[in-house]
Amino acid sequence: MKQKSEYKSSIRSRKMIRDAYIELMQEKELDKITITDIVKKADLNRGTFYTHYDYPRQVLEQIEGELIDKMNEFINEFEYQSFFKDPFFLLNKISTYFEKDLEFYGKLINMNGAEIFLSKLKDMIIEHIFADPSLPESLRGSREATMGAHLFAGGIVSLYQAWFQEKIDCPFGELAQHISKVLKRNSDFDN
Repeated sequence: MKQKSEYKSSIRSRKMIRDAYIELMQEKELDKITITDIVKKADLNRGTFYTHYDYPRQVLEQIEGELIDKMNEFINEFEYQSFFKDPFFLLNKISTYFEKDLEFYGKLINMNGAEIFLSKLKDMIIEHIFADPSLPESLRGSREATMGAHLFAGGIVSLYQAWFQEKIDCPFGELAQHISKVLKRNSDFDN
């Protein structure tokens, strides 16, 4: 039983550190965030920080890595052909994942320096589009396909970012449905 409580405590401590780091990112430049800042904000001791991380920036690296891995997992289920017939399946998975902690992801997406992370996310989506075996050979490497992939990836990321920045007025649970309708209505990829 002691091991289970230690595990829960470890999860709680890591979450407190991550939340504190994200809050600090809204107040300070990344390079100015110190371990002292983090442990004060999280109300933990330095030893607890060092149990989970070696240096402050590692907190963000881990958060970004986990989010990229999760998005990659979802994107790997996406096929070019089927996605545009029914984009809701993939978009709903992404939305459901974010809904687990909307406040945290909102802070992450609105933090100083989020553009670098969002750019990595867009690049991952674009890379997956061109790696997809269902992409018609006639589109591979074409200027139009490259532009389309950038427009699509940038658009999806931008719509979620706009929602977190309160620029889109709809319940988060409906966002995937609305994006799906727009994509299906405006897509001519099946032609």
